[in-house]
Amino acid sequence: MDTLTHLVAGAMTPLAFRNAPKSRLLIPFGILCGEFPDIDVLAGASAEAFLSFHRGITHALVVQPFSALLLALLFHRLLRRKDTAGSWTFGKTWLVAFLALLIHLYLDCMTTFGTQIFLPFSDYRVAVPGMFIVDLLLTLPILGLFITVLLRGGAKTLPYRRQPLARATLVWVLVYPLLSFSVGQAAASVLGKQYAAEKNEADIRRVYLTPEPFAPVNWKFVAEKGGDLYVMAPYSLLHPGDVSVFQDFKRVDPALWADLQGKIPLAAMYADFVSFPVEEYRAPSANEPDCERILVVHDLRYEQFWKKTLEFVGRSDRMFIFEVCLDAADSPVAWRFMRRENDRAHADWSYPGGA
Repeated sequence: MDTLTHLVAGAMTPLAFRNAPKSRLLIPFGILCGEFPDIDVLAGASAEAFLSFHRGITHALVVQPFSALLLALLFHRLLRRKDTAGSWTFGKTWLVAFLALLIHLYLDCMTTFGTQIFLPFSDYRVAVPGMFIVDLLLTLPILGLFITVLLRGGAKTLPYRRQPLARATLVWVLVYPLLSFSVGQAAASVLGKQYAAEKNEADIRRVYLTPEPFAPVNWKFVAEKGGDLYVMAPYSLLHPGDVSVFQDFKRVDPALWADLQGKIPLAAMYADFVSFPVEEYRAPSANEPDCERILVVHDLRYEQFWKKTLEFVGRSDRMFIFEVCLDAADSPVAWRFMRRENDRAHADWSYPGGA
């Protein structure tokens, strides 16, 4: 989820508690708790760090009680200085931190990126297609409530004036993703039947609807077709009967992809990350490694239909791409991972043996 949503949800968490200290540090404490799992960005900017650590161990469920303990140890004495009622215990400080951390995990899990909450026991990525990474229908209402609290005096506001707003924020944060997910699941069932009927396709195996910008209005229809294709189309609730732009994408060759994962550890990490891997081939340019052809693997989760909308935030290009230079025998000569397609001009290649 985006940083602003995590910030607001975290800031409002301690304000929802009765008898919370009227400390100017109460909101910063909530913000730090709400953002804390994203300290994984400190692991570095390399491809390995991104695929291994982002939404990794700092987002694991078993880690959160200890993260909450650390945050409570840092802030409890500072908060107690403004506890005029004398009822704010260390346990309440820990509980606020723990709840804010869990809300962060919940929001991340309700996007399609994938969050490894079961580490270290499993590296399975929980990715519930409920929201786009930036969802204004979630963020704007809670931001408005947060600004209202700040205008009323922030943490120093009388509890009866701040608690309803803070609790309404947390309710919306918890309920909205589930509502959006339910809309998507209902539409996916209808779209699968519609596609099969219109295209006379009997071999539709699984149907997905993934959120796009301005979900739950805009979605992306993805279905497994046969054994080697995905079919994809944009879908809008504003025009529910208009699903005509179906595109076929070739799924990455399983034998070649398995072979590359065995030879390239980064390819295996990327394979764990993607949900709908598809392949394209292109010829190498003059300044790229000498090879027969370049395999381009990308994930249909990040194939964008709403490009004009995304141009406003600079995200109209394809994201999270893996490229492999192959020789005539389809052995890897070089490879690279790119977060953005626009990085192609300056992204470095890796070679066997680190050459």
